[in-house]
Amino acid sequence: MGEFDFHDFNQLGYKWMSYEGNFLNGKREVVGTLLLTNGEKLIGSFKNGYVHGSGTFIKKDKEQIPAFWMFNKLTKVVGHYGRK
Repeated sequence: MGEFDFHDFNQLGYKWMSYEGNFLNGKREVVGTLLLTNGEKLIGSFKNGYVHGSGTFIKKDKEQIPAFWMFNKLTKVVGHYGRK
């Protein structure tokens, strides 16, 4: 798997390997870390199983992308790309 398009987590499917965090009714909830099969990860907020709220997407090269998502869709990138 190449880089994941963090703009749309609706495309996640089976591209994730593990989730560490809170669950509510069997769905990701509040805060957690989602590790993808390609080594990228999201540390952030979840609501009813969706990526929802603030978080940081960390690419394979350790680039950190702080952003906000609403129901799996990227709404705003905060700061600059390229922080490692």
